[in-house]
Amino acid sequence: MALLVQQLNLDSDATMIAVSLEALHNILDLGAKIAKSGIGENPYLKMLDSLGGGPKLEKLQDHKASQVNANAVSILENFYDVQHHS
Repeated sequence: MALLVQQLNLDSDATMIAVSLEALHNILDLGAKIAKSGIGENPYLKMLDSLGGGPKLEKLQDHKASQVNANAVSILENFYDVQHHS
């Protein structure tokens, strides 16, 4: 997961960021299923937070590439329970 989070920089290639965000979304989906099965918390969301992913996602919701923007917003809304700011 650390390698994916490292790609979440505004100066990285937009395609690489978008692919990394899609992978993170899939990992977080799996963590949500694990959490619902009894452990209560998404272990991958905790890991993402510990790697500094939250602030990077917040910055990426304003990215000029629409796919990057949409993927970042989707993760924030689905896993962080926040609303997109326009």
